[in-house]
Amino acid sequence: MNAVNVIRSRYRDRIGQVGTILDNLIPAADTLRYSGTFVLDYFGAVYSRELLAGSRLATMRNIAKPFIV
Repeated sequence: MNAVNVIRSRYRDRIGQVGTILDNLIPAADTLRYSGTFVLDYFGAVYSRELLAGSRLATMRNIAKPFIV
């Protein structure tokens, strides 16, 4: 089960907050140095604003799809 399915299955009541949470993360890209998480695996030197913005777009698009078990 990927992260989007976890969000949709376990945190349905908080889906409306996902966009705001991700929006708050993007400006922090200038200081984020950790480059490997189970959700945002990335092996470059730093997370870029572009990488996070693309991840936000993909996450929001996939959360909007119907959840299939």
